Order: sequence, then structure tokens, then C-alpha cells
Amino acid sequence: MKKEIYINGFALKCALGDSAEEALRQIFAKMPQMQIYQHEALPMPVFTMKDHRKEGYIHDEAFRICSSAVQEALKMSFPETAAVPSGLRVGCVAGTTGDVQFGDLDFYNALKRDLPTNDRICRFVEGTIAERILQEHDFTGPALTVSNTCVSGADAVLTGAQWIEADICDVVIAIGIDLISLMCLAGFYTLSAASTELCKPFDKNRGGMNVGEGCGCVILRKKEIGSRYEELFSTPEFKFRGGGAACDAYHLTAPHPEGRGLQTAMRKALENACLSPEQIAFINAHGTGTWANDASEANAIQAVFGSKVPFFSTKGLTGHTLGASGTLELIFSMLCLKEQRIPGSFGCTEPAEDIPLTPNMALREISGTIAMSTSLAFGGCNTALIVERV
Repeated sequence: MKKEIYINGFALKCALGDSAEEALRQIFAKMPQMQIYQHEALPMPVFTMKDHRKEGYIHDEAFRICSSAVQEALKMSFPETAAVPSGLRVGCVAGTTGDVQFGDLDFYNALKRDLPTNDRICRFVEGTIAERILQEHDFTGPALTVSNTCVSGADAVLTGAQWIEADICDVVIAIGIDLISLMCLAGFYTLSAASTELCKPFDKNRGGMNVGEGCGCVILRKKEIGSRYEELFSTPEFKFRGGGAACDAYHLTAPHPEGRGLQTAMRKALENACLSPEQIAFINAHGTGTWANDASEANAIQAVFGSKVPFFSTKGLTGHTLGASGTLELIFSMLCLKEQRIPGSFGCTEPAEDIPLTPNMALREISGTIAMSTSLAFGGCNTALIVERV
């Protein structure tokens, strides 16, 4: 990026816990504890947030969870006030696979049972999370919801950084959010992409993905914020170095076998960050556990990085959190940089023979300060983000 952009705060909620500290403990635990249930109708394990109470309509529940995560991230950014000071241009961009409302079957069923009311329709139509976050905090910057399937959370962060670089915002709240709905679960089951067992990314015996839910939030801000505001922010530990996005349009749901779109996205990210492949300490890979995704991603990593950069997947710990995954995994990457170690690719016990690279298999110390997180999605969409510990 031409402008230096700090990540001043972050928060997350997923099957590993309701805080970054709790998730970090589980990532490096010998026997991590995840919140998982077996679906009653579909033969698949599902990863769920501990904080998901499933009350009311799903879009209202999603806003409650996002609002909580945003408040936690603001508290990290502004320890004394937990609020952005007046005078700063604050925008919000949320990534989700349909603004959560898409899978709100309870809402649709209520409309069928009862005559639609203006109040109910308006709350649904006006339920865009990014706009509701701005309204809740009286921010006046831009609001945008990115719905680009499984790269939505990563695209939200990249869009927020571009707003700052374009001098549209001083601060951006970037969110990734997705909650579980029967529509989503049935969709992946119909595609034969879901595993009946816990997923095994990059493993010889991988049989598909597990659906999960989660929420991640990062607070981006420009470096040159002005002395009036500088002392109000916490001391930043991380920089957003850059990102890249590309689409190969190979297939409606399958990635290109050679990962051509991902190759382009990763190279764009490196160029955007003014970095060489050798400067990346590790890659937090998308790694869903499906045959097509894992092979495609490993081929792309080999094409850009060779075999020298370690990579792993955390989806064996969280499930595939869809639109939240890019944001969550960027936060996991920051936590690993802070710890100066990376976990083994959870679920992989016997590396696959059909892919050219072996993921990191056990806890490993690292010495670098820069990491990449990758996301892949339907339609051949790919996004790569790069973060640095300062």
C-alpha cells in the first residue's frame, strides 16, 4: 500500500471461543476444544459459536454478535473510551455470504404465515449490518456490504484498506460474519462438498468441508492520523501491508486446478505490499478439506512460493466460516506472528499424495514478521491479504 495502515484493534467469535485470547489457547493446545454439534437431519458435524443463542430472526442475531465484536475491537483500539473520537471519518464494510438475511428461513416462514407488515419488511430490508453498525455509533462514513461468498470477509478488509488509501476514511471497521442456517447446510450437502466426519484439510483421506459460523472484526486506521488523535489510540502492533484479488472464472463452484486466480491474487498482494515471496514467514491457507480446493491451493502456493514457505489451515478447528473466514484467519495470522509460532494443519495426519506440497504438520517456531492469509470462493474468486507485526 502507498499509505501505511495500522490494525489497531480486533475481536473474534468462533467455535474456538468468544475472544482472541481463548481462540489462541485452543489453536496451540494439544487437544483443542471446539464447539461442534451433529446436525439432526443432515449427516454432518457443524461448528458453532459459543455465543450464538439463536434467538429471533437470524439477521437480528447477526447484528447483535457483530455489535459485540465491534465494541470489543474498539475497546482494544481506544482503551480509555472504547469509542472513536469525534472528527474522524469512520466507515464500515461487512463481508458475508448474503448479508446473513439470505438464509433467514424463520423470517420467510413468518411472512408466509402472516400478512407482511411494514415494520417487519422495513427491518429486514434495512438490516444491512454495515449500515446498522454506522447508525449504532453515529458514524458518518461510507457503509458497504460485500457478498462475494467465501472471500467476503477478506474482501471487506481489502476494501477498507483501499478506502483509507483513497483518503475516503481515517478509520474503517471491517467485519466478516456468517451464521449457520439450514439453507447453507443443505446447499453444501447438495453439492457433495460436506464431510460426514471432521474435515481434514490437505490430508490423503480428506472427504470434504465442515460448515462453521463465526465473526471477526478488525479496526483499520491510517498512520498519519494527527497528533490530536494519536494519543487516543492504543499502540498498534500490526500493519496491513497489502492485498490482492483476482477471479479466474473457471467454474461456478470449482477452483481452477492450477489455482491460476489465486496465483494472480497472491502476486498482486506481494506487489501491493512491495514484498518478495521470501519475506513471507508463513501462509494461513484457505484449506477447506475438499479435494478440489486443497489441490488447487497447494498448486498455486508452489507456483508462487516454491516449497520454502510453511502453510497450514485452521478450518479443522473452526469449520469453514464462509464469509467470516477471511477476517478470522487474518486475525489468527496476527496472533501467530505475535506468538512467533504456527500450529500444525489440524486434521491432517497423512499428507495427500495428489498435491505437490506438505502442510506444516506440527507446532513450529518462526522468526519472520510478515504473513499471508488466502481465501478462495465460488466463481473462481480469490483474495490474499498480507499483515506485518511492527
